[in-house]
Amino acid sequence: MPLKTSVSSSANEKKARKVVNNITGKECFLAKIDKRLKKRTPAAPFITSTLQQEAARRLRFPAKKTMMIAQQLYEGVELGPEGSVGLITYMRTDSFRTAPEAQQWARDFIDRNSARTMCLRNRLFTRASNRHRRRTRQ
Repeated sequence: MPLKTSVSSSANEKKARKVVNNITGKECFLAKIDKRLKKRTPAAPFITSTLQQEAARRLRFPAKKTMMIAQQLYEGVELGPEGSVGLITYMRTDSFRTAPEAQQWARDFIDRNSARTMCLRNRLFTRASNRHRRRTRQ
Protein backbone atom coordinates (compact mmCIF):
# COMPACT_ATOMS: atom_id res chain seq x y z
CA MET A 1 0.00 0.00 0.00
CA PRO A 2 1.67 3.29 -1.05
CA LEU A 3 2.01 5.98 1.58
CA LYS A 4 0.68 9.46 1.04
CA THR A 5 3.79 11.61 0.96
CA SER A 6 4.53 15.26 0.61
CA VAL A 7 7.34 16.69 -1.49
CA SER A 8 9.84 16.83 1.41
CA SER A 9 9.10 13.31 2.66
CA SER A 10 9.28 12.06 -0.93
CA ALA A 11 12.87 13.30 -1.14
CA ASN A 12 13.66 11.60 2.18
CA GLU A 13 12.06 8.40 0.92
CA LYS A 14 14.29 8.47 -2.17
CA LYS A 15 17.38 8.91 0.00
CA ALA A 16 16.28 6.06 2.27
CA ARG A 17 15.64 3.73 -0.68
CA LYS A 18 19.09 4.58 -2.08
CA VAL A 19 20.73 3.64 1.23
CA VAL A 20 18.76 0.38 1.40
CA ASN A 21 19.74 -0.49 -2.18
CA ASN A 22 23.42 0.23 -1.40
CA ILE A 23 23.53 -2.11 1.63
CA THR A 24 21.23 -4.89 0.38
CA GLY A 25 23.18 -8.14 0.15
CA LYS A 26 26.22 -6.74 1.96
CA GLU A 27 27.46 -7.73 5.39
CA CYS A 28 26.64 -5.09 8.01
CA PHE A 29 27.70 -4.83 11.64
CA LEU A 30 27.10 -2.56 14.58
CA ALA A 31 30.20 -0.44 15.09
CA LYS A 32 29.44 1.23 18.41
CA ILE A 33 26.93 1.24 21.24
CA ASP A 34 26.79 4.22 23.55
CA LYS A 35 25.36 3.53 26.98
CA ARG A 36 24.45 6.59 28.99
CA LEU A 37 22.34 7.23 32.03
CA LYS A 38 19.63 9.70 31.27
CA LYS A 39 17.91 11.64 34.00
CA ARG A 40 14.17 11.55 33.56
CA THR A 41 11.74 13.53 35.61
CA PRO A 42 8.08 12.65 35.71
CA ALA A 43 5.48 14.87 34.12
CA ALA A 44 3.51 17.09 36.45
CA PRO A 45 0.25 15.58 37.66
CA PHE A 46 -2.88 16.56 35.82
CA ILE A 47 -5.07 19.30 37.13
CA THR A 48 -8.58 19.65 35.80
CA SER A 49 -7.69 22.05 33.00
CA THR A 50 -4.63 20.12 31.78
CA LEU A 51 -6.57 16.83 31.90
CA GLN A 52 -9.25 18.36 29.68
CA GLN A 53 -6.66 19.88 27.33
CA GLU A 54 -4.79 16.59 26.86
CA ALA A 55 -8.01 14.60 26.38
CA ALA A 56 -9.10 17.09 23.72
CA ARG A 57 -5.71 17.09 22.02
CA ARG A 58 -5.02 13.34 22.08
CA LEU A 59 -8.50 11.81 22.05
CA ARG A 60 -10.65 14.63 20.67
CA PHE A 61 -12.88 14.42 23.77
CA PRO A 62 -15.00 17.40 24.78
CA ALA A 63 -14.49 18.63 28.35
CA LYS A 64 -17.85 17.21 29.46
CA LYS A 65 -16.96 13.67 28.33
CA THR A 66 -13.51 13.89 29.95
CA MET A 67 -14.98 14.90 33.30
CA MET A 68 -17.70 12.23 33.07
CA ILE A 69 -15.06 9.51 32.55
CA ALA A 70 -12.88 10.92 35.34
CA GLN A 71 -15.88 10.89 37.70
CA GLN A 72 -16.56 7.24 36.85
CA LEU A 73 -12.92 6.34 37.54
CA TYR A 74 -13.14 8.15 40.89
CA GLU A 75 -16.41 6.46 41.90
CA GLY A 76 -15.05 3.04 41.07
CA VAL A 77 -14.83 0.30 38.50
CA GLU A 78 -15.81 -3.34 39.12
CA LEU A 79 -12.64 -5.41 39.33
CA GLY A 80 -13.96 -8.93 39.88
CA PRO A 81 -13.68 -10.29 43.43
CA GLU A 82 -12.26 -6.99 44.72
CA GLY A 83 -15.56 -5.27 43.99
CA SER A 84 -15.76 -1.62 43.03
CA VAL A 85 -12.38 0.11 43.22
CA GLY A 86 -11.71 3.82 42.72
CA LEU A 87 -8.80 4.15 40.29
CA ILE A 88 -8.03 7.85 40.70
CA THR A 89 -8.08 10.35 43.53
CA TYR A 90 -10.58 13.17 43.53
CA MET A 91 -9.88 14.93 40.25
CA ARG A 92 -11.78 18.15 40.78
CA THR A 93 -9.15 19.63 43.01
CA ASP A 94 -6.24 21.55 41.58
CA SER A 95 -3.91 20.90 44.51
CA PHE A 96 -0.61 19.08 44.16
CA ARG A 97 -0.33 18.60 47.91
CA THR A 98 0.14 15.06 49.14
CA ALA A 99 -0.24 14.20 52.81
CA PRO A 100 3.12 13.59 54.55
CA GLU A 101 1.80 10.19 55.74
CA ALA A 102 1.09 9.16 52.13
CA GLN A 103 4.56 10.33 51.05
CA GLN A 104 6.19 8.28 53.82
CA TRP A 105 4.08 5.23 52.99
CA ALA A 106 5.14 5.49 49.32
CA ARG A 107 8.84 5.84 50.25
CA ASP A 108 8.63 2.80 52.56
CA PHE A 109 6.87 0.78 49.86
CA ILE A 110 9.54 1.67 47.29
CA ASP A 111 12.31 0.87 49.77
CA ARG A 112 10.79 -2.56 50.47
CA ASN A 113 10.02 -3.47 46.86
CA SER A 114 12.81 -2.03 44.72
CA ALA A 115 16.34 -0.76 44.62
CA ARG A 116 17.09 1.78 47.30
CA THR A 117 18.36 4.28 44.75
CA MET A 118 14.90 4.61 43.24
CA CYS A 119 13.43 6.44 46.22
CA LEU A 120 13.98 10.17 46.18
CA ARG A 121 14.31 11.75 49.58
CA ASN A 122 13.76 15.30 48.41
CA ARG A 123 10.64 16.80 46.92
CA LEU A 124 10.23 17.24 43.19
CA PHE A 125 8.40 20.27 41.88
CA THR A 126 7.99 21.09 38.26
CA ARG A 127 7.91 24.59 36.90
CA ALA A 128 4.25 24.12 36.13
CA SER A 129 3.41 23.15 39.70
CA ASN A 130 5.40 26.12 41.04
CA ARG A 131 3.53 28.45 38.68
CA HIS A 132 0.24 26.91 39.73
CA ARG A 133 1.10 27.26 43.42
CA ARG A 134 1.89 30.97 42.92
CA ARG A 135 -1.39 31.50 41.06
CA THR A 136 -3.48 29.91 43.82
CA ARG A 137 -1.89 32.15 46.46
CA GLN A 138 -2.79 35.34 44.63
